[in-house]
Amino acid sequence: MGTSSSFRGAGSSTPLLPTWADPPVGIPQPSLTLPQPGSQVLLSDVAGPALPKRPDIVPDLQGPRFRAPRVNFTHYVASSGTDRRSLGRALSGHIRSVSGGTRTATRRMYPSRRAASNLLGVLHDIRDNGIEKTLQSLNLGRLTGRPPKEILVALTDVVCASGGPIGEAIAREAYIETIAEMMEESVDLDHLADTQIAAIVISFISRSIATRVIEDIGQKLDVTAVSPEQADMLSEDLYDFIRGAVKDELSQELEQTRSIEKADLSESIGKIYQVAFGLIEAEANVII
Repeated sequence: MGTSSSFRGAGSSTPLLPTWADPPVGIPQPSLTLPQPGSQVLLSDVAGPALPKRPDIVPDLQGPRFRAPRVNFTHYVASSGTDRRSLGRALSGHIRSVSGGTRTATRRMYPSRRAASNLLGVLHDIRDNGIEKTLQSLNLGRLTGRPPKEILVALTDVVCASGGPIGEAIAREAYIETIAEMMEESVDLDHLADTQIAAIVISFISRSIATRVIEDIGQKLDVTAVSPEQADMLSEDLYDFIRGAVKDELSQELEQTRSIEKADLSESIGKIYQVAFGLIEAEANVII
């Protein structure tokens, strides 16, 4: 999950809701950030655009909100992923203590929620109108006929709008990793089925939550504590746990968005994220 870089973690004084967690009331928010016609898009690698630099925040391990989840996550890392009870305690504590419950956890994911809504909207457009018309509507018609990887990387700025330094980085990282997963499964953008759309969005949601967990309590998942290979393995294990907890229920939730208006996608995705956090907490409590 791109964890060879350091995850320093947030400080205990970090507010439950950063200033960018939700848009100001009464101020309309653009649903998509579109590239300008004629602008150059770099399509060199599946890694895609570089993530914004993470703020250099020194974690306060004595903070009451962060202490127990961090300790449990550290035990999980030290066990090379075999201590499932510590993983369960870390995840349950992250949702309950660090995030303040499923509702506040959902609000903290605002940049990822917006990106998930944009991604779902674009995938619906591709399904309904075809890839060529969708690219033209996004001023990306020059990419018609290009390989899916190039098209998906070029959509990064369409899917992932700005929304706070950490929140935006989490959304972008989750999207790039979702692209890599799609390429492994050879997703055909010319014949996109609803089941594939659901799988793609569930992958993004799961990866964004996993990256948020690591950002908050996973400062030990660092090249100074484990090897880059171990960090990637543990990050992917965390993703697999989260995805396994949410995929069945979220598939049904996403089924209900098949014909929903674009303007209503954001609200639906918000509800889906809250359902996801509830499912993760319940599954984590099972293995404690």
